[in-house]
Amino acid sequence: MTRSAGGTAEADRVPRDRQHSHRTSLHNVFSHQLPEMTKEYISQMVFDPKHKTLALVKEGRPIGGICFRTFHSQSFSEIVFCAMTSNEQGYIKDYEGATLMHCELNPRIVYTKFTAIVKKLIDMRQKEVRKVHPGLTCFKEGVRCIPVECIPGLREAGWRQPRGASSSLLSTVAGTDAQADLPALRNVLHAVKNHAASWPFLKPVDKSEARYYVSKRLFIADMTRIFTNCRLCANTLEKYFHTKMKEAGLWDK
Repeated sequence: MTRSAGGTAEADRVPRDRQHSHRTSLHNVFSHQLPEMTKEYISQMVFDPKHKTLALVKEGRPIGGICFRTFHSQSFSEIVFCAMTSNEQGYIKDYEGATLMHCELNPRIVYTKFTAIVKKLIDMRQKEVRKVHPGLTCFKEGVRCIPVECIPGLREAGWRQPRGASSSLLSTVAGTDAQADLPALRNVLHAVKNHAASWPFLKPVDKSEARYYVSKRLFIADMTRIFTNCRLCANTLEKYFHTKMKEAGLWDK
């Protein structure tokens, strides 16, 4: 450990050519700053070849350091001594009765560049947030609302339906009581299925014949287009539809 020309300290392991002198100086530092430790125990740890020493040297003299031992197979290190000379202390607050803690370091993260990495990640996320997508086209076809889960990309972005929330389209319409309308809707469905002209719609579309229907969004868009065409081209049918819906109690306009 040496002091740079700018006056700041730089950490490094004690070099072998100066091991004995630096270890002896650190032994004295540990002895003065850790009076409850016996000198024999400190000597045993500091000069043990299994232990490593990190020294802080100022003007050629160690002013503090760390004596530690690494356990490579268990992927952790044990700090035995950590002390500074009294005249170099006081830069940070000293807490008594602190709880021993540890943290796990990810080997894929360069922690000396942690701030720059986090900033880069934030910039990447902000770039994605600012990206403008073309938006939904189904509303141009007359659709007034669609289930949230039908919005493309929402699930991929991490959205999950709240627990207990209904995914039906009816639950997304403000003021609609699906339970109250259920009997009337069942009657309408039963009448439609029993109609003589309903046969093309009773069975699901065969994917091998019509590959277009691959999502709820496309199905809703096509059905809305059908209803729009009916309103434009079959005014009589439109009135008939309104009348039947009013009779079922499902149309209050």
